[in-house]
Amino acid sequence: MNCARVKLYLHFNIVATRVNLQEVVKVIDYGNQLGAFSFFIYRFVPIGRGEDVKQWELDHEQSLQLMQTVLGKQRTSRAFIIPVGFPEYWAYAAKERNIKSQRLTSSLGRYFGGCQAGRGMTYIKPDGDVWACPFLPTAVANIRKKSFPDIRGLLSRYRDSLSAPNCISCYLRPVCGGCKARPDDIASCFMKME
Repeated sequence: MNCARVKLYLHFNIVATRVNLQEVVKVIDYGNQLGAFSFFIYRFVPIGRGEDVKQWELDHEQSLQLMQTVLGKQRTSRAFIIPVGFPEYWAYAAKERNIKSQRLTSSLGRYFGGCQAGRGMTYIKPDGDVWACPFLPTAVANIRKKSFPDIRGLLSRYRDSLSAPNCISCYLRPVCGGCKARPDDIASCFMKME
C-alpha cells in the first residue's frame, strides 16, 4: 500500500499452480485495488526446485481455466496482464476473437509472439552462461567467451531447433509457437484444449 500511495511502479508476479489457481483472480483484483501497473502471470513449469513439486503443474483443463481468467481480467483490469511461460495464451486469445487469417496472425506475431525463448529476453547467469529462457536450464554460450551479437545468432538457431513438430503447420504459430521448454507437451497445446 505504501508503494501505491507514493506512486511507485507497483508490479505483481503470480505463479499459477494447482494449489493457488482459484486465488489468481483475487490477487489481480487486490492489485487493481492498490493501483498496480502490471501483472506477470506465470504458468508453473516444474524445473529446478520445482521438480520437487511437479504435481503442482496445471493440467490442460486448468490451463484452459487460467487462459479464460486472464482473458476476462485483461478486458476489465486497469493494469497490463501479461502471461509468461504460457505462449498458448496468445493462440487462445486469437481464437476467442475469431482470428483465422494466417496473414493476420503473422502480423500479430510481431507484437504477441508467444514463446520468447531466445528472442524476447536473454538470461545471463552469474557465471556468464547465457540461457534462452529461465525454463530451459541449458547454456547456449558464455558471455565471457563470445560476443553478445554472436550469442544472439546462437540463441536464434537454438530456438529454432526446439520447435515441436505439431507447431510447424499450425496457423497460430506466429502468436504461440509452443513452449520451447515443453515442446512435446501436447496437453498444453491450445489446439488440443478445445
